[in-house]
Amino acid sequence: MLKKYNAVWCFGLPLAVSEGIKMKCNVDRYKQTVFVEETMAQTTNYLQRTAAHGKTIGTIDFVGFLSMGVTLLFFSLHQARVIEIGDSGLTTILFAGGIGQILAGLTAMRVKHLFGSITFTAFGFFWLSVIALFIVPEFGVAESPQSVALSSYSVMWGLFAGMIYLGAMHISLQTRLLFAMLSLNFAILSFGQATLTEHAVLFGGLFGGACGTLFIVHALCHGAIGLKKAIS
Repeated sequence: MLKKYNAVWCFGLPLAVSEGIKMKCNVDRYKQTVFVEETMAQTTNYLQRTAAHGKTIGTIDFVGFLSMGVTLLFFSLHQARVIEIGDSGLTTILFAGGIGQILAGLTAMRVKHLFGSITFTAFGFFWLSVIALFIVPEFGVAESPQSVALSSYSVMWGLFAGMIYLGAMHISLQTRLLFAMLSLNFAILSFGQATLTEHAVLFGGLFGGACGTLFIVHALCHGAIGLKKAIS
């Protein structure tokens, strides 16, 4: 009896240990498989959300830059007397452009697009203020501001555009250069308003028109990239 017990002990124990090790290995393998599947699912979900987020930002930039470009183009050329739109038509363009930029900025806030939320919202309200400063006095509703006040106002917005250029290091170089040109345009506009020289106003209007055109081209590039992402 003792020999039989010893035989069971000698052969049964290693077998049980072996089976236990196999079961443990199977459990570990199952856990690893589940972990890998969960990780892949989370990674896929993250990539899908990132792609959707990138498409949204591309759309926001397209609307914001396009509104900026159109309003800047028409306002600058009108100021330089290159084209005559009429106060009513220019008011409509500036109001539509300003509202478009504000909506783009508010949408950027929802997706935590810091650059778009600050830039588009601020310049959207800028264009609405331009209506009050430059166009409303033409209808006799209010007095026209003095040239020094307009010059100071342009300087302030030029400094704001310059801060965007200096502070937004994470955005593309092309976008930063556009805001550097915009800051220079405000400086030229401020000089023309302060000195009331026709050549400075004309040059500022042409330079602003060039900036507006580049903003439109930049917006179309963003739109093309967003369309490509949407198709792919």
